[in-house]
Amino acid sequence: MQKALISDAKNNFSSFIELAERGERVELTRDNINPVALIISYEEYKAMKPQINWFDKFREKHTDSLLEDGLPYTRMQENPNIEKYAI
Repeated sequence: MQKALISDAKNNFSSFIELAERGERVELTRDNINPVALIISYEEYKAMKPQINWFDKFREKHTDSLLEDGLPYTRMQENPNIEKYAI
């Protein structure tokens, strides 16, 4: 892993991007001690992409039957049978 000041990265941005493309991480610092950013290749970024959790899968599958806040609901009939509820 390479470590560089932000000002160096600003002046030599292309060379830092080339390092990242070759698979080398570039850690950027303000004071050469505490990291504030990291330059990585897009391929490495895609590999780090979080997996979809079970609720996201559920929402994708049931998009047409969810309220805006994500709670499921049962669709009502346009003309419900009110005789079913008569006393």
